Amino acid sequence: MRTVTLYFTKPRKWKLFSALISWRLGTVYSHVMGTVEEPEFNFSRVYQASRGDINTIKFSNFFAKCKLIKKCVVEMTEDQYKRAIVFLEEQTGKGYGEWTALAATFKLLRKLGIGRNGDSEYICSEYMARMMEVAFHEDFSGQRKHTDYVDPLEFERILKEKGFKVIEI
Repeated sequence: MRTVTLYFTKPRKWKLFSALISWRLGTVYSHVMGTVEEPEFNFSRVYQASRGDINTIKFSNFFAKCKLIKKCVVEMTEDQYKRAIVFLEEQTGKGYGEWTALAATFKLLRKLGIGRNGDSEYICSEYMARMMEVAFHEDFSGQRKHTDYVDPLEFERILKEKGFKVIEI
């Protein structure tokens, strides 16, 4: 078995957009990212949709800027893990979905179809939900009908409904 650890986080320094997301969702966290161990290099790699694109950084660099609020350790078979990593890697460099982030937070924008862009751009929770869909061949869109609109709180709810343990750190 291999693992991907999902973290629900918030910035260490106050940031307007993160504060708005937390306020609107009623959560302490505003961001979701996934980590994978890189044992041959003795560090963990973070995959995230943030700062204008889909990127990957060392966990220690991420941790210096963000507080970890909750985590979910996802055990995967070797095949599921390979599908997850290939998906995550293939998406790096794609754009961040600013309109999707707003639509995920405000229902009116979703009703208008704003921010539905498939796999051309991502928000953090959508990126991790899509990774889970690819790895497990299951739907992770929940009540939102489209993974584009899965916000961090909805993603946490979906994980719990599917039997994954989300714990406070």
